[in-house]
Amino acid sequence: VNTGTDATIPALVRVTGDYFTLTGLTIDTPYKTGVHLYACSYGKIVDNNFTGGPTAYSDTAYFGVRTYNGGNHLIANNQFYPDAGGGMYVQCIFSNGSDKCVIDGNIATKPYEKLVYLVSSYNLVTGNMVIGSTTTIAGTNTAGTVGTVFRCDGNNNKIIGNYSIYGGGATCRLGGKNDISNNTFFNCGQSGIAVVASSSVFDYTTIRNNVITCGDIAGVYVSNGIL
Repeated sequence: VNTGTDATIPALVRVTGDYFTLTGLTIDTPYKTGVHLYACSYGKIVDNNFTGGPTAYSDTAYFGVRTYNGGNHLIANNQFYPDAGGGMYVQCIFSNGSDKCVIDGNIATKPYEKLVYLVSSYNLVTGNMVIGSTTTIAGTNTAGTVGTVFRCDGNNNKIIGNYSIYGGGATCRLGGKNDISNNTFFNCGQSGIAVVASSSVFDYTTIRNNVITCGDIAGVYVSNGIL
């Protein structure tokens, strides 16, 4: 369960040094986290496969890649997908406080929640793909992966040129000067794009040239195109 801290959360690979590179590996069902970049910078997690995980949804989360503080990481061209038994990660890529990262060209198939969840600023999320679930997610009463699959909490983040089908849309929270542009979100539920904050915190937000279509899964519809 999600007890402990960023410093103590279990990981198969835990990195505390700068300029770490992980490439060409398959990480299958780690106990909690596949790779954790802890308080370091300039990591490269590129061209890896992440598979397996819980076979029913749990908000205790399983992470493929997790980062804490530091930043300037490149997380690119990785694939996240269920194993033969249906086990899958809850959050594929999660960041807490790691600024100035590039998340590019990753593909997630049927994640429980998000491909990208960043609690940080000045990040670029581009060219990623989510292929969501069209059936009820094990452990829930939810049809499809309809919630937000790209989420940034912070300032000056760019969610640009991403694609999802049956995979929800994008959310920027708690900050301003964010840019959600040139994305395609087919067959999504809830809100296609959401910007959530209080008062003028989200000033200078840019939303342009996106395509959003309503989900055609039974009982799923877009309550807001842009919220």
